[in-house]
Parts: sequence; C-alpha cells; structure tokens
Amino acid sequence: IALGCDCLYRITHPMDCIGIGKGALQGRPDSVNWNDPTTWQYVSKFVAIGTGAAFIENGQFVQRSVYIGYGCGYTGVGSDSTCVGDGIKAPHNNVLVLGFAAESDKNNQAVLGNKNMTETKIFGDVLVRGTDGVKRRIVFNNDNTVTWEAVT
Repeated sequence: IALGCDCLYRITHPMDCIGIGKGALQGRPDSVNWNDPTTWQYVSKFVAIGTGAAFIENGQFVQRSVYIGYGCGYTGVGSDSTCVGDGIKAPHNNVLVLGFAAESDKNNQAVLGNKNMTETKIFGDVLVRGTDGVKRRIVFNNDNTVTWEAVT
C-alpha cells in the first residue's frame, strides 16, 4: 500500500509493505541496474509513515520493521526494528529507537531520547536481564543506596 507522492518509489521488490507520506519507504536515488540483483532493494513486512521515512539502500534486504516520523530512517534502515520520532538515525538491525533525533549506533540496541536528554523518568520497578541471562531488579533503598536483587 502506498499513499503519497513518491511513496515506495525505486523499491524493486516490495512485499507486504505500507508507506504513507511523501517519499515514505523509498529507494536511494542511485541507479538500479536491472541486470544486477546486488543493486535491487528487497523490502518485506515493512511500515513507513511520514514524509521521507525509511530510505532503503541499493542491494539491501530489510524486513519486519516500523519507522514512524518525519525523516525517520532517512539515513538508512534495518530489519526487525521499531523507530518512532522525527529525524531518527537507525540503520541497524533489531533496534528500538524512540524520540526526536534519536540515534542507534549498533545492532541489538534500545535508545530512549537523543543526546540532549538530561533526565529519564521511569515509574515502577526496573527489571534487567543481563547478557549472563540472569534477571535482576534495581532496588532503591531508604538510605539512598541502590542495590540489585535477583528475580526468579
């Protein structure tokens, strides 16, 4: 589904895609060589909403992602990602990026806000599963210290 001028433009192989907004889900302006599959863009199960959201590089295969916001993913996109906000730079796989001008800098990352954020509020318990697979809860003690508590 394409709603908007130049929406899904220059995408050589879209499948199960939704693009809403001028230039949403668009291939790079580099010329595609129809005799060279390495220059084609394969896009599957992808949603891009907003003017200029989600530019796909030549030769890229991306799938199962959502990019919402003006210029969200303008610098490139990744697979298995969710990005919400204007001007997001998130050309990586398996990222969650939220906020105006927020940026991922590697695969498998969650980003809340941009580099100008000075405070993050979180209400309720904070649970963390480390790379060791152990679940822990951050405990804020009455004496203003912080400790970790194992969670089963």
